[in-house]
Amino acid sequence: MALREDLFREILSKDCEFFDSRKTGDLLSRLSADTAKIENALSSQVSVLIKSMLYILVVFVMFFIISWQMALFTIGVMLPTLCAGPIYGRFMRKMMKDISDGKAEASNVAEEAFSNIRTVKAFATEDRECLAYQVKNDYIYSKAACQAMGYGAFSFFMQFVMFGSLDALIYFAAVLVLDGVLTIGDFTSFQFYMFSFLINFMTMASVVGEVMGVLGTTAAIAEIFLHKSKINTKGGNEVTQETIVDGAISLTDIQFTYPTKKDIKIIKEAAIVVGKNKTVALVGSSGCGKSTII
Repeated sequence: MALREDLFREILSKDCEFFDSRKTGDLLSRLSADTAKIENALSSQVSVLIKSMLYILVVFVMFFIISWQMALFTIGVMLPTLCAGPIYGRFMRKMMKDISDGKAEASNVAEEAFSNIRTVKAFATEDRECLAYQVKNDYIYSKAACQAMGYGAFSFFMQFVMFGSLDALIYFAAVLVLDGVLTIGDFTSFQFYMFSFLINFMTMASVVGEVMGVLGTTAAIAEIFLHKSKINTKGGNEVTQETIVDGAISLTDIQFTYPTKKDIKIIKEAAIVVGKNKTVALVGSSGCGKSTII
């Protein structure tokens, strides 16, 4: 809840250039869908991930207490999963970022169609709006399909390595027992901890993708917080007694271009003087620049 409030406050504090370069649907998607994903991850997946990691750490300590040879052998056979984890994490982070951006673009199409529904009806462009939304939705589906296939491939790889390492561990333990380095009791204890390790490792593998994916969603929100407005809407110089006595506002040589169209100068060398306790009205035809001047 606090994240959503902070994000809303941060968006409202930006200058007009920020809103010229970003559409309303995009900002609404960040404010609703993206924050919901982060809240869900922090409330469930992150806690499960931390619990599993702590349990795995404790189990590894017990591994070395029982048999350092078996512990090192376990680390060796588990090495492929440790290498594949970061690769899978980067993949999920990219996919979630793409899906989040795709949902924002789809929200833009829907928001524009709904807010201009009379124009859509007047020009009978319902099919065109539906086609535009379908294109955005198909993009989201394709990224979600890649994400699902990546999760399935990673889960298969993890289970294959996990149970394969268990078979290899039994063979290595048999060799140690025959050499008199390991007893049957120690191997039974080690195997019990191994089963606990596999359960928690698989649990961690199932949620690490979601957690890493949330990082991609977080990056989109972080861009809003890190954006520095050229015009600061907070603070400023204090109003002194001299300015209160004078009270006049004088603007000279005003130049203005829209942030998205810097090559087109809208206002050239304008001058405005507003006296103290005076009300000034801007009068003109539609499109002459009244709102732009304000």
